[in-house]
Amino acid sequence: MWFWRKTAREPGGTGTRSGSNHHGGSPGPTALKRKVFGVSLEQVPRREGQLVPIVIHKITSHLQKHAMDMEGLFRVSGSTLEMNDIVAQFDQGIDVDLTKVDPHSVAGVLKKFFRELPEPLVPSAVNSAAAQMVSTLNKQTDAELRSPRNLLPSFRRLLRTLPEVHYAVLQHLLTFLLTLTTNSSKNKMSVQNIAICIVPSLNCLPAIITYPLQYFEYFFNHKDEDEEEGGNERPSSNTTPTTTATTTATTPSTPTDTHTRPPSIKGISA
Repeated sequence: MWFWRKTAREPGGTGTRSGSNHHGGSPGPTALKRKVFGVSLEQVPRREGQLVPIVIHKITSHLQKHAMDMEGLFRVSGSTLEMNDIVAQFDQGIDVDLTKVDPHSVAGVLKKFFRELPEPLVPSAVNSAAAQMVSTLNKQTDAELRSPRNLLPSFRRLLRTLPEVHYAVLQHLLTFLLTLTTNSSKNKMSVQNIAICIVPSLNCLPAIITYPLQYFEYFFNHKDEDEEEGGNERPSSNTTPTTTATTTATTPSTPTDTHTRPPSIKGISA
């Protein structure tokens, strides 16, 4: 499986992109280079045994470590020049050093990655089905029946029909975004603000982001009886960010509304 590899900088090098880059990263072996942006999610390089691509691990890990308190992350635009340079380095197989890059530019690269996927993170069929569910819910005249809680069991089952890689990436992204919301008093990125800034790049229904963020434990840590008996449980071991919080048993119709902070996302060493 393809992976990033550091190589020593040649003595007396001129600093050209073929040998090094001004951010301090270095290219992997030419034979192992594979395009990262603008290709299907299944084709993006990732470490052996993992489903989440390296580029996503690297960016979310960096932002979680350095930018969780930064106001307007994902809302404030980064430098187009910086973002294009980062994209070019990833596509050349360079182990990109993000420490000297404006965090807004790093966040912009993550949005660009999702925006350029040939098939969205949430495929059109799943997105359309989710939109139909929300539309049906909104037509309810009774306020109690119109509560989003009534939709969550079906919504969760729908998301679990996503292709394996897509589901793993969605869970990883939402774990990261949930961490961002727990610092909203400083970064001003509430669940709604995150949806406004992220959804256009993901090209999906806002509820696909807002519902799991508002009911994270129910979507990813809660087991129904059919799952405990070998139903449609999705694995989440080393293929997605590890969660250690446990959830008390709840009925599917009344999921626990929680904003428990998830543990740090294990990063990829530079």
